[in-house]
Order: sequence, then structure tokens, then C-alpha cells
Amino acid sequence: SSPFSPDIGIVLPAEERRPLVAVSLSSLENQLKTAYNLTTEGKFPEAIAEFQNILLSVPLLALPKAGDVKHIGPLVNICLNYIVALRCEVAKKKAVGDQIRTLELSLYMCLCDMQPRHRILALRSAMALCYKAKNFLYAAYCAKKLIQLEDLHPGSTKPDVIANAKKLYSACEAEGRNETRVDFEDAWLYDNNFVVRVCAKSLKIIKGVEPTSCSFSGARYYPEFEGQLDDVSGVCQIGAQILGLKIVQ
Repeated sequence: SSPFSPDIGIVLPAEERRPLVAVSLSSLENQLKTAYNLTTEGKFPEAIAEFQNILLSVPLLALPKAGDVKHIGPLVNICLNYIVALRCEVAKKKAVGDQIRTLELSLYMCLCDMQPRHRILALRSAMALCYKAKNFLYAAYCAKKLIQLEDLHPGSTKPDVIANAKKLYSACEAEGRNETRVDFEDAWLYDNNFVVRVCAKSLKIIKGVEPTSCSFSGARYYPEFEGQLDDVSGVCQIGAQILGLKIVQ
């Protein structure tokens, strides 16, 4: 084997040759860009795998600056939101023919706190599906949130997308009805931590029970899934009583 350490070209004595397992924050930021690009390109299984790789690299992080610690919690939360959102999209493609479930999954994807450009894409998709199914109130909820996101983050989408959303919102408000009932509420779209109310395995809204969770990824589950594999990290046991992810200097 080579006496050189990977990427740094330093010759080490044989007894000091060990795998370099520490991961830098900048390398994870680059992986995050890759995961975002895969999401934009519609390569959802690949994007899920990339977000999981980022999540599993967090325990290997080397943080030379004390201030770097503040980036870890948000990074884990980004992975949680994206993995749940993209699992909704993958599940939606498998639910072809089940209109109510397809609508549910489309709407639940919109509840995840993704980058504005990705959340707008999810909202556009859900808006169109709801409108086609004559669920005008749900379509109006999505249109209203889409318009708000562009107001808060100018340039996240094209002007014609906003114009179309405003036009659809007015038309749906005039109709003022839904053809079918889906477990969804307008207020949920404005809770940026709503992902913890979505069961990461069943992809249903958790109601009426005390959820169990993964101590590492933060994903929540119906208690019936305790002991099973966490669908977000792909490696942890749901409900296991452990310390979970702890960042120390």
C-alpha cells in the first residue's frame, strides 16, 4: 500500500498509517450541493442516498473552530426534511391509481422545510394535482404558500409561475370547495418544523398517540414501528434509548 496519506501527500511512518476518517464541514457542504442538484434534476432515490450519506458523515466531523458547532443541528434537520419529502415523492409514484393517497403524499411533501426553489416545485405539483381533482381549497392553500415563498425569497421561481399561481388562487377561491377529503390543514404549511409530525415510515400525519423517534436523525414515528430501522438514517433503531447525536468540542 502507498505510504502517502490520501489527498495531502505526507509520508507517514508505517506504524502511524491509519485510515483518515475525519470529515470536514466544507466537504459536507459540497455534498449538500450535490444532493440539492440531484433533487432539482428529479433524481430522487439518488438524492435520498446523498442526504443519508451526509447524515451518516456527521459523527465523523472534525470541527477546528468552536463556531462550527452551530452548523450541525441545521445540517441534520436539512437531511431529515429532504429525506422525508423525497420519500413522499417516491411513494407517490408507487401510489398511481390511488387518488387520495397521491394527493396526501403531494401535500405532505409541501410541509417539509426545503429550499424555497424545491418547496415551490413541490407546491406547484400539489397545486396542479389538487386542481385537477377538483380539490379547489387545497389547491388554493398551495398557491397562497407558493406566492408567500416568492415574496420572502425573490427570484426563487419565474414570474409566469407566480402569475399562474395568483390566477389559480382566485379561481379556486371562487369555487370554494373540495371534491374529496384529505388529512390536511392550511396552517400546517406555515409550521417549518412540521416534519416531526409526519411518520417517516408510513408517511402519515401522527395523531392521537405519543410518537417514538430516532435519537440520531430526529425522525418521528407511530409507536408501532418501535424497534424497526429508521427510514431517514437507514442505520438506527427506532425508539432505542441512547444518547443520540451529541456534538462536543
